[in-house]
Amino acid sequence: MQLGLQQQGIVLHAWCLFIVWQIKIAYLPYRMWQSALFKHTEFQDEIDAHLRAIKICNLIEKAARHHIVNINCLRRCMVQKQILHTHKINSQLSIGVKKDQGKLAAHCWLVVNNHIINDSNTETSHYVELQRITSNEKTEITTLKGLL
Repeated sequence: MQLGLQQQGIVLHAWCLFIVWQIKIAYLPYRMWQSALFKHTEFQDEIDAHLRAIKICNLIEKAARHHIVNINCLRRCMVQKQILHTHKINSQLSIGVKKDQGKLAAHCWLVVNNHIINDSNTETSHYVELQRITSNEKTEITTLKGLL
């Protein structure tokens, strides 16, 4: 499949950002990159912003599938969030947890205009969503009733 120049730019940008986020998450203390999880700039919401976001995330997935580093949901979300920001699209990071064979498992995904843009409803429905990280809020992880 041939990509246009702008689409190639997004894929290349994502490929490089995956390396940046790999280094941040793997080698730097959490306190040095945690603010990026909560960073949010309010752009004027478009009705179809989630559709544009899905198209951009699909391009980023191409970079993830052909990368040299291990791409997990956090790295994927942070790269997507950063690139969506450059395209003036508001996105919120959602974090969910579940018990899997007696162990706590976590997963994250992005939401634009109340639409999950980088994961399926089927996958995210297995998780109890913690408080969604939204613009300019200091959030706390709330107690999980019945899960733990």
